[in-house]
Amino acid sequence: MLLIPRSAGVLANHNPNQAVYTEVAMPRYEFYCEDCKKPFELILSLAEYEKNKIKCSKCGSEHVHQESAAFFTVTSKKS
Repeated sequence: MLLIPRSAGVLANHNPNQAVYTEVAMPRYEFYCEDCKKPFELILSLAEYEKNKIKCSKCGSEHVHQESAAFFTVTSKKS
């Protein structure tokens, strides 16, 4: 989780000299290294992901590709 500042104007009884933060979920990406043949995962902001400078966390190689990742979502509707 990443903590980011948010506007305190909507909070009642808030001290304006005190920072207010909210939690934001960071995307988790799964990769596979072609050099060391090992999978690894990274938690990146969208800006970091878009820079496309992904290196293997085990050997440092740039010969990596993104793996398909399973995900789930929670909705208010019943399936």
